[in-house]
Amino acid sequence: MNNTILEISDAIKELYPNCSFSIVNNDYNTIVWSENNTLPIPTLDQINTKLNELKLLEPLKRLRQERDKKLDKTDKYLTSDFVYPSGVTKQNWLDYRQALRDLPSNSQPEIDENGNLTNVEWPVPPF
Repeated sequence: MNNTILEISDAIKELYPNCSFSIVNNDYNTIVWSENNTLPIPTLDQINTKLNELKLLEPLKRLRQERDKKLDKTDKYLTSDFVYPSGVTKQNWLDYRQALRDLPSNSQPEIDENGNLTNVEWPVPPF
């Protein structure tokens, strides 16, 4: 998902999630709006406003996606039959997972010119 490029179709889907349309080469002038849609085709200004909103939200979205992968990989440490070498080790895993869950509220993520997520201090797993 590096170098995510938001397109007009992304904005339209956010503005009108239940509308059908097609578009060619991300060109507003090629939008074909389904006659079954009850809403009018969004204006180019509406689309550009929504694209700007989505671009601002993209770093946090990416942070959550990466954070969720890290949580998924450590779910096994919370099963009732997982045997910890000590109570300290168990607490370290609980603290690590909590730090991951807290990242969205404790970080100001950015996306650099190469499409990489930056400005996030990831907690270190207790291996």
